Amino acid sequence: MELSKRLQAVVNLVSPGNVVADIGCDHGYVSIYLIEQKIAPHVIAMDVNKGPLERANMHIASHGLASYIEVRLSDGTQNLREREVDTMICAGMGGRLMVQILQEGASKVVCMKELVLQPQSEVFLVRAYLREIGFAIVEEDMIFEEEKYYPMMRAIPKKMEQQMSEEQMPEVYDIYGKLLIQKKHPVFMQFLALQQKKTEKLILDLTNKNQQTEKQRDRIMELHKELEQIKAARYLMS
Repeated sequence: MELSKRLQAVVNLVSPGNVVADIGCDHGYVSIYLIEQKIAPHVIAMDVNKGPLERANMHIASHGLASYIEVRLSDGTQNLREREVDTMICAGMGGRLMVQILQEGASKVVCMKELVLQPQSEVFLVRAYLREIGFAIVEEDMIFEEEKYYPMMRAIPKKMEQQMSEEQMPEVYDIYGKLLIQKKHPVFMQFLALQQKKTEKLILDLTNKNQQTEKQRDRIMELHKELEQIKAARYLMS
């Protein structure tokens, strides 16, 4: 089983030997790869829609892995039991939806050893929520594929003493990722440079309009804040 660059980077974050729940499993390729590569001994592939699950079932059966991969119809972690898995993978959905899934399955999530997350948008919401529930992001990666940038992370529960001693995180870390900044990730650096150019152009275009509406003036202020955050992240990497 060969995965896309994005999904390969996601499975690379999974700790070997862990039982895994693949939330929003879609075609089941991630689950199949985890078993075939002996990364996980057992996987529960879950999706809210019957169509993807039927395709996943078909692919799993064609690889002869039905005894290793259990398929369940589930809205998020709804049909997952507490302490049933060590790792939860949640990839390819918006950050707001991802936080909702984590919130609704909170009693199960807090018992897990790790979360491997790849939000498609509003990543700052995911990072902030992880900190709120006592999880520390210990690995981050970013992939550029098919003209898009994909950030991803692995988070584990923090010990109580770590939570008490943790310094206040700057907002820029929630937005862009502390570890991506600290390790000066090359794809992330490319992403920031592009974002700065786009933001500066938007500010210039809106500022040059002869008559600005109140909405446009508010947007210019928002863009200036975004530009400051981009520059702060780039400064931290210099």
